[in-house]
Amino acid sequence: MGLRYFSDWKTKTFACPQCRRSNTGEAASFNLFEALFELLCPDCGQRLATVNLPTVDEIRDAASGGNPEAAEMLEALDSSDTGYHQQMEKAVRSWSKVPDFTGDALTFSLETEWKTDYLNPEWLILMHNGREVYREPSGFEHWEAVIEIGGKLLRKCPGRIAWFDPGQAGVQLLGDSLRAEKRIGNFLDDNGLRPPSGHWSK
Repeated sequence: MGLRYFSDWKTKTFACPQCRRSNTGEAASFNLFEALFELLCPDCGQRLATVNLPTVDEIRDAASGGNPEAAEMLEALDSSDTGYHQQMEKAVRSWSKVPDFTGDALTFSLETEWKTDYLNPEWLILMHNGREVYREPSGFEHWEAVIEIGGKLLRKCPGRIAWFDPGQAGVQLLGDSLRAEKRIGNFLDDNGLRPPSGHWSK
């Protein structure tokens, strides 16, 4: 039986039965099917677990319970004409498509895309060497995603990141939150990721 999507599978640690290495669900690779996806060991590809894709009712229940990811899914579903499974495929596969970065002293930055409301952008985009490598749906006060993306990069490229610049996107996503800027700043300081110039500079 698969794990529920709105559970702790992202932060839960899975020990690979083949290579014996341990990774969180968030760091795993994915293999998507119609109603579920497999979590695969990022080192050897062995299946670690299966996660059931949420039904629309489960998304609505989680959103009404205050789950921010479910709220974003619900908004995307309500505004999309591409269908539920296409939206879920984008959400599940997006990070798994981020390439393996070569070299040391890697640098990353964030940008946004919006149509009418600067403080409520539709997309948050990760850039590397002037090239888009990842994007996810965004919105008002989506600032926690800055820390989440930075954490994913640290796990993907341990010891090889020179700096990670939230840029104007990071400022844009602060919204009315009084703690957001300090939280992002602490994350950058704790991991030595402050960029050399700009709003988030050293």
